[in-house]
Amino acid sequence: HTRSPQETIASIQLPPGYHLQLVASAPTIISPVCMAWDGNGAMYVCEMRTYMLDIDGSKSHDRKSRVTRLESTKGDGVYDKVTVFADNLMLPRQWLPLDDRILVRETDTKDIFSFRDTDGDGKPDLKKTFMKDLNQPLGMLVYRSWLYIGNTDGIYRYPYKSGQTEITGKGEKIVDLPPGGYNNHWTRNIISNPDSTKFYISTGSGSNDGEHGMEQEKRRACILEINPDGSGERVYAYGLRNPIGTAFEPKTKKLFCVVNERDNLGDDLVPDYLTQVKDGGFYGWPYSYFGQHEDPRWKGKIPVGM
Repeated sequence: HTRSPQETIASIQLPPGYHLQLVASAPTIISPVCMAWDGNGAMYVCEMRTYMLDIDGSKSHDRKSRVTRLESTKGDGVYDKVTVFADNLMLPRQWLPLDDRILVRETDTKDIFSFRDTDGDGKPDLKKTFMKDLNQPLGMLVYRSWLYIGNTDGIYRYPYKSGQTEITGKGEKIVDLPPGGYNNHWTRNIISNPDSTKFYISTGSGSNDGEHGMEQEKRRACILEINPDGSGERVYAYGLRNPIGTAFEPKTKKLFCVVNERDNLGDDLVPDYLTQVKDGGFYGWPYSYFGQHEDPRWKGKIPVGM
């Protein structure tokens, strides 16, 4: 049974004072994984339309995914205009508005592509390889005259000038990170705080539930904080199994993230969640989940004080 949007909304637990509003649903968008807004208020959504269509993921690399552009023509928050911005993609995971273009990163490729709409019809007429031969990139961030890329093995920065159409240099590695990880935990996102004084790096766990030993999980399943030059690294929050979707709420300026939770505990367990991330906070992985629910695989093994 595929849940309707209304059933999905009804199943989500919210704290007091919060409510959900449906913005877009199938068939307008299918399997959305990432969304962001450009400077004109248009929302772009990366749709991984071929992700895990069967248990073997046999057609995941078919080029049938896309980036969709949604606009509210009346300015009321209702997205009444929908345009397929970029089609025939392979599992697009991340995008970044850059000058008059957007950069798109596809799964299982080493490249980042630039899409540009030169005639204002809402569809790109120029596609160009912006960067190539990277090491499983995901996060992208522009700060001053630098473009930062979150590769699976670290954070790199590259000199960037407005209007630049490609980057071919090697770049400077400013943070070394443990590469790879369980399932899709190779992704490394990077965002800045509202005043751009600190950057935040998401790193997923190296295992499902710490089955290889917690000594293998150093600087993993956490959010790291750094200065823009890579110095001053510290663990901002931990116990977050795979906290890739991160953002600052613009009014309160509080950090939030979406966490992909652990597997193999039964149907509908463990639920993924959206949470505010507090400085120094511990969020349970791998010892417990969703509050104080002890993971049975760690029964009697939880360290004192956790």
